[in-house]
Amino acid sequence: GPDEVRYKRAACDDCRSLNAIYTQVLHHGEPVGRDVPPCLPDDGTYSYKAVCRTCFVRK
Repeated sequence: GPDEVRYKRAACDDCRSLNAIYTQVLHHGEPVGRDVPPCLPDDGTYSYKAVCRTCFVRK
């Protein structure tokens, strides 16, 4: 096995805290809630950002 293991954490794109455990899906820059289609097109209409529990938006 490896001699050293490094654990990395994502920084929240909104508040910059080091516990971004969620991926927020955005449609034209606005958070998408439960209406996310099962298959997202790769044409630029949807984007993603890492967010913490506090900044994650549920609709």
